Amino acid sequence: MIIDSFDNISEPIITPQSFFGDKKNICDIAIGTFSREIYPAVLAKYPHEEIGELRAANKIKKIHLLNVGGMKVVFYLSEIGATLAGTDIIELNWLTGADKFILFGSAGSLDKERTTGKYVIPTEAYRDEGMSYHYAEADDYITVKNADRLADIFTKNELPFVKGKVWTTDALYRETRNAVRQRKEEGCIAVEMELAGVQAVCDYHGFELYDFLVTGDVVDQPDYSPDGLTEANHSLDKFDVALAIARSIKTVPYVPADPGVRPHNTDVLKKFHRNRFIMHILLAISVVLSISGIAVMFKRPIILCTGILVLLVSLFFGAFTGAMCCPYCGHPIGRNSFGPRCTNCGRKIL
Repeated sequence: MIIDSFDNISEPIITPQSFFGDKKNICDIAIGTFSREIYPAVLAKYPHEEIGELRAANKIKKIHLLNVGGMKVVFYLSEIGATLAGTDIIELNWLTGADKFILFGSAGSLDKERTTGKYVIPTEAYRDEGMSYHYAEADDYITVKNADRLADIFTKNELPFVKGKVWTTDALYRETRNAVRQRKEEGCIAVEMELAGVQAVCDYHGFELYDFLVTGDVVDQPDYSPDGLTEANHSLDKFDVALAIARSIKTVPYVPADPGVRPHNTDVLKKFHRNRFIMHILLAISVVLSISGIAVMFKRPIILCTGILVLLVSLFFGAFTGAMCCPYCGHPIGRNSFGPRCTNCGRKIL
């Protein structure tokens, strides 16, 4: 059965090297679109160079390296459907070195009230396709790991969005009334054709996936109409959102909050504590000397006592300052941050 397809023990017979030779390392972020209109519009707008090809028996697709205000990103036209979209990602990684993939596309709405006028950030995907069962253990749903990170980015960029489960299906013409009702009862707010398989591929290979959707047609209406689907497919604003995501993940590496995990960058942690210790010593010396000088000058011991109290308070607050970056995720904290946790990953830095 299809649910028994996952095999993470034996080696694959066919690999990307079989078709493309040695692996390349050109750029770490790739943006994929499913739109035949967005694809040429982006190439007309931004400087780019051709860096490779995705080859198949029925077509050859170019891979481009965009230059967007100095930021380099891989750009390509993705195939539709979980199997082909997932295969594109595997081959893109081999041909370019990209391991962070931003995908956006259209979806059918299962909850018009929640999705209208908003981007959809999937949190889980129902696995009504075949690709995911070869890359992950069988289950009804697969978790979309970067949903919270994506929501943070949308919030910071003041973009309207709704989070929720989605339904991934291979069978466009088998979205039946009963299936729609069941998915809605499980909490799905949209239906699309790639996410479950693509997320499974990314999880298996250790890639990061950032996926968002725009709903067009409404699937749960009494009389179906594709109205709105064209705009959802081809509106160029989705690429601008993808660029905002690329800038965010390129600037600050994201690590989900987990205070129990040890820091991966112990050198930064040692440097942080060393600098903080030196700062405290210098602060103590300067305060004691200055206060002592004043006390001797005016012969008022109360001033020295006050100085010691000020020093203790300074040391208390100094324990939460002076960090140049988080030792866990590398996020810049800043000298004036008084929080004991990193604002990016949420971990304690003291």
